[in-house]
Amino acid sequence: MTDVKTPAMMAFVPNKPKTPVSNFRIPADVKAAAVARAEQEGKTLTDVIVAHLIKYGKGKPTPK
Repeated sequence: MTDVKTPAMMAFVPNKPKTPVSNFRIPADVKAAAVARAEQEGKTLTDVIVAHLIKYGKGKPTPK
């Protein structure tokens, strides 16, 4: 028998998404810059994207 645990066997599944996964295309240089800045601020790229999408959805201006 192996020591491999399936999600059903674990009390907590690491990295299990709390929201559905969404895919989109972004230029590599734009992503790299955003990831670098997010890391400097102690955030994830997801944190940054969600914050901006919330502002956009509320009709607040976004940087051009």
